[in-house]
Amino acid sequence: MDKANLEHLVVVGNGLVAAGTVVTLARFLSRYGARVTWIRTGEDDVSPVEVAQPPFLEWLAMVGLPERDLMVRAQGLFSLGVLGQGTKGEFFMPYGRHGIPAAPASFEHEFFRACAPDKQARFNEHFLATQAARRGRFDFPVNDPRSVKSTLRYGMNLDKGAMRTLLAEYADSLGVSAVRCTRLSVEADPQFGIQRLRLDDDESVQGDFYLDATGDEALLIGQGLGVPLEEASALWSYHWVGRGGTTLDWMPYSTLTQQVWGWQRAVDTQQSGVVERWVSPGETAEQATAKMQSQDCDWVKYPLQWGQRETPWRHNCLALGRAAGQPGELLCSEWHRACQSLLLWLELLPDAAGRPALRSEFNRRDRALFESWRELHELLILAGDPRSEAVTESLRWRLQVFESFGRLWRRDQEPLPDETQLALLIGLGWRSASADNLLAEASPEDLRRKHQRIYDTLVSAAERMPTLKQVIQHHCPAVV
Repeated sequence: MDKANLEHLVVVGNGLVAAGTVVTLARFLSRYGARVTWIRTGEDDVSPVEVAQPPFLEWLAMVGLPERDLMVRAQGLFSLGVLGQGTKGEFFMPYGRHGIPAAPASFEHEFFRACAPDKQARFNEHFLATQAARRGRFDFPVNDPRSVKSTLRYGMNLDKGAMRTLLAEYADSLGVSAVRCTRLSVEADPQFGIQRLRLDDDESVQGDFYLDATGDEALLIGQGLGVPLEEASALWSYHWVGRGGTTLDWMPYSTLTQQVWGWQRAVDTQQSGVVERWVSPGETAEQATAKMQSQDCDWVKYPLQWGQRETPWRHNCLALGRAAGQPGELLCSEWHRACQSLLLWLELLPDAAGRPALRSEFNRRDRALFESWRELHELLILAGDPRSEAVTESLRWRLQVFESFGRLWRRDQEPLPDETQLALLIGLGWRSASADNLLAEASPEDLRRKHQRIYDTLVSAAERMPTLKQVIQHHCPAVV
């Protein structure tokens, strides 16, 4: 069978997901003669800040965009993870790994063997990222596996509007054709997909493939092709966004704080801070809303639409970000999740003939990843309400496995590294009742002495690291 490459891809949307998508397609597919058109219409981004995790740095390298340029333009701060405050106390969810080799069982099982459940929260302290972040310190990873700094991974906190503008300029330099419009209609065939898009003044755009990055509106996949959103239980009712002065004073992390009404996230960039609140329904939420409106801050309220698109890839259209559904955005940004889906689609890249088998495989894998992200956000709900009906039985079963055996029951598609998931799980209050049988003869006291030596080494290394501000002054002085 002859294979005809896609010649013209059309991306629709006006936010960061659309901007990142056109840059990715232009970099990856232009070598095959594909053209990319960006129809800029629809809603802007809800959150004004991008909390970018380590895979974002890999994406920057893929598309050839210098990290330093982005830091300067988007007033970025480097981040080593998330400082959490739940009902069980403070914890840190590091982007890096602990790097402690199994001897003979994994480090977390050594910890479960050495520590009673009420002491297991200290697991999170055995990451260099945790020790450095608490001290406002930062440094880049090194490639030498003998160095404790080889365990570091980092992300960035960036101004999303400036980031979107930079990506638009970069897309233009890559030959992307951008068209702005205020009205868009979709001409679609139920058997073959989208035929063309009608823009202002009856101008039309026709492509081989369309990518929907229009957020909750889902102008192509939802309104155009009629692919339904499979509704899910609401984890929170509203997302409030407030912008003002910096709040964290040059610290290499964002914060996530549990409240009686939900969760609050605080993120700083160079020049400003952003506070976001995910508010649950009920009387306490109404009281929190009234208090927010009385504070000296401009708050904007956004309703949350929960669920997953029945098939994110239908015919010649792929939905990305919120157009594909909403699993929660406290632990991953919309662009982070959209980029995962986009790279999976490129891995299974179809040709102009379609390939239903590829669509089926993509939808299976993408749905599994979506469900994994949803379950991570359900953890945040369970931490405050163990009887919540919004939580799946699948998650409850996985938690029972962890509490009984100290193990994560892995999915085919895992959204976060195991060590990061363990740090989150333990930080939110779950504990293991047992350790690996390989450690049955190990002395808990010997293990505790070993862990104390590891802890002391990490503290010593963290205290010798430069501050975050010193690193940024050296790495990209135009920012400071």
